[in-house]
Amino acid sequence: MPRQVRVQYGDAIYHVMARGDSWDMIVRSDEDREIFEQHLKRMII
Repeated sequence: MPRQVRVQYGDAIYHVMARGDSWDMIVRSDEDREIFEQHLKRMII
């Protein structure tokens, strides 16, 4: 049975957790990390 959909609030603060399948790395270089951070920044602004 899947979990229920998370209730979202307009002024809430959410924790973002990112990891790869089987705990694989999601960034492999400083450039990957910068690109990932840029995507996150665009999402929160």
